[in-house]
Order: sequence, then C-alpha cells, then structure tokens
Amino acid sequence: MLNASSSLKDLRANFLATSSQSAPIAGMIYWGIIGVAALRLSPLQLMYTVGFGSGMIFPLAILIDRLRGRKFQTNDPQNPVPQLFMQSLAMVGLLWPFVILASIQAHDANLLVLGAAILMGIIWIFYGWATDDPTG
Repeated sequence: MLNASSSLKDLRANFLATSSQSAPIAGMIYWGIIGVAALRLSPLQLMYTVGFGSGMIFPLAILIDRLRGRKFQTNDPQNPVPQLFMQSLAMVGLLWPFVILASIQAHDANLLVLGAAILMGIIWIFYGWATDDPTG
C-alpha cells in the first residue's frame, strides 16, 4: 500500500507493476504498418493514415492485453507517477495542433508524419522516467 512516505523507487515499482507493456508493442506494430504503407502511399495519403491511425494505438494495446489474458486496470490513485505520466500524455496531445498547423503552413504532408513520429517518441521519455528505465 502506498502512502505519503513511499519512496520514488516504490512508486515507480508500483507504476510498472500496474501498467501494461502492450502499448510499446502496439506502437511497434503501428509504426511497422506505417513503414510498409510509406512504400505504397503518396505523402498525402500517408499523412492521413498517420493522423487518423495514431488513435488506434491505445485500442490495439487494450486488445493485445486481452489476447495475453491480462485485464486492463487503472493505476493506484495514491501514486503520483502515473498521474505525471498521464499529464505528459496530455501535454504531447496538446502539441498536435502545432504539428498540423506547421504542416498546413509549409504545404508539406511529410512534416505531419515527422511531427507525429517526434511527438509519439517524446511519450517514451516520460514512460522511461516513470519506470526508471535508462533507455527512456
């Protein structure tokens, strides 16, 4: 049970124990599909695929959890680490309009694909911190 005197190590361990490893798997599947699609689609088609398809990562992660026999669960409300991680996700989500506007202003569909890749990559910096993973 977590309380006010819990160490950061304990909070991170709780976050890792209650979080799912299916999101990175879903992200790899998504970007693998995008990589193959990039060989066949025009830049404009790829832009729409990336823009709308990025919303499929979370449902795919839940599906992967179910296929692995794991039930989606919420984190401990007393743990601030998942709250900080969720706030970082919201911050990255709020940056999407800037990527879209930059792509429109530059008249370059590839800029949206690059911006999406950067934003989705930024998420794993926070995840790496939350799990105390040196890779993140």
